[in-house]
Amino acid sequence: AVFTTHLLCLGTQYSFSILFNALIADTTLQGDSAAASAVGSISAAMMLAGSYPAGYLVKAFGVRSVMQVGSLLILLGLLLSAQVTHLWMLYITNGLITGVGYALCWAPAMTGLSRYFTSNRALATGFAVAGSGFG
Repeated sequence: AVFTTHLLCLGTQYSFSILFNALIADTTLQGDSAAASAVGSISAAMMLAGSYPAGYLVKAFGVRSVMQVGSLLILLGLLLSAQVTHLWMLYITNGLITGVGYALCWAPAMTGLSRYFTSNRALATGFAVAGSGFG
């Protein structure tokens, strides 16, 4: 399950370079390469910065509930990203909303993994993070 989480979450985030070329080519968004690259930077920053509060949410609500909310935020952010008309809207939809969703999926997945595997934790973690390479 954590392999699939890494495959989907980090694979989606790492594939921003495909979206980046389309953002620069889109004339309605009126953004240059620096402004367009900020979308991916905000998303990555939100994933990493949001991982710390995600740990508290896992303690309060459990891994499954937090990851479900995170996956809904990713879905919402990506769906709203398809409807934007200005580049600043992508900062909110793809950067902020999707980035928080990534944090609520990625951090609890790693936390839950270390809870269940005590003897072979390093091997389990290695298999889990290999999903990001496949994504």
